[in-house]
Amino acid sequence: MLTWSKDFFESKGVFFGAAWGMPALGGAINVSGALALLRGTWSNDSATNPYNNTADATLGFSFNAGYTYRFGRGWGVTGDYRFQRYNYAFNQYTTGATTNPGYDVTEKISSIGVRVSYEF
Repeated sequence: MLTWSKDFFESKGVFFGAAWGMPALGGAINVSGALALLRGTWSNDSATNPYNNTADATLGFSFNAGYTYRFGRGWGVTGDYRFQRYNYAFNQYTTGATTNPGYDVTEKISSIGVRVSYEF
């Protein structure tokens, strides 16, 4: 039986990135990427069996590629692909008198999007 009702995960850190774009096929191609150095904390809201663990050295990256086509006066449509991956190495932790080993969590996020925009 679970002794908590909510898990909490929070990550903080810094991203170093770059972007590139160029005209192509009547529109523009753009590519961007970033390297992330993060720290994560995972906890719960249990009063009887609280959990709180950190991942101090997390490395990750993000990548984005897209194409924007301009049509009409000020209108454009953009299609893009985004991929992110973060590897969290959580520390060993203690619950009561038990010391538990550290563990790794890999977070992957992938998305495809289309949007219509208007510049004025």
